[in-house]
Amino acid sequence: KKYSNEKIDELNFLIHALLQEHTPLNLNPMNRYQIEPTDLIKGVQCPYCSGFPMKRIHGKWLCKKCNKTSVTAHLIALKDYLLLIKPTINNQEARDYLNVPSNDVMKRIFQSLDVETVGLNKGRKYKLSLDVQNRLLEKGNET
Repeated sequence: KKYSNEKIDELNFLIHALLQEHTPLNLNPMNRYQIEPTDLIKGVQCPYCSGFPMKRIHGKWLCKKCNKTSVTAHLIALKDYLLLIKPTINNQEARDYLNVPSNDVMKRIFQSLDVETVGLNKGRKYKLSLDVQNRLLEKGNET
């Protein structure tokens, strides 16, 4: 009642124009800073001592430097992959990036994450998202 319909129409026009012109921010730090994927240190980083690489043993990540274990250390590495490289990853790329030798272990890791998949069998890719990553990190804050 306080504002005229003319002002509300102008505001709605402005909102619509902004939404039409909006493009998502697409930062690609690898291109921006001329970093090659081969320049990245592969493997899971220890959340305690920052050592590389942790080793996957019986469902946990073991740091050879400080001897501590983590159940969720791979989540940070996958989040880095999402932010630096691309939002999808297949089993082979994940094994290479996380330094996991077993196809089955990597498959179980992705099943435990409950991430969305695209494709079947060897063509299967896993969609990484910040929402899922952040939720899992909050839920499993180190044991």
